[in-house]
Amino acid sequence: MTFTKTADAVSMAGPDEMAEVVQSLREAIWRMDRAGTAWYQCVRSGDTAGSALREREFRVAEAARTRQGFLFLAAARRALRTEH
Repeated sequence: MTFTKTADAVSMAGPDEMAEVVQSLREAIWRMDRAGTAWYQCVRSGDTAGSALREREFRVAEAARTRQGFLFLAAARRALRTEH
């Protein structure tokens, strides 16, 4: 909930670049959540082969979310003029 409120505020306050970066981060978080849920369901059902595949998908989505998080931080620093 806190992320959603913050993301909405950032998107509205701008600049436009921030809205785009926030949307990309939201999508990456959503993909990671979906991959994690699919992995969890495979583990719970005892599907060992599916579980290994889903774990790999989750790890890829997690790495993408991490990259998007860093892009968000860099864009925020530029927008706030706090780059060093």
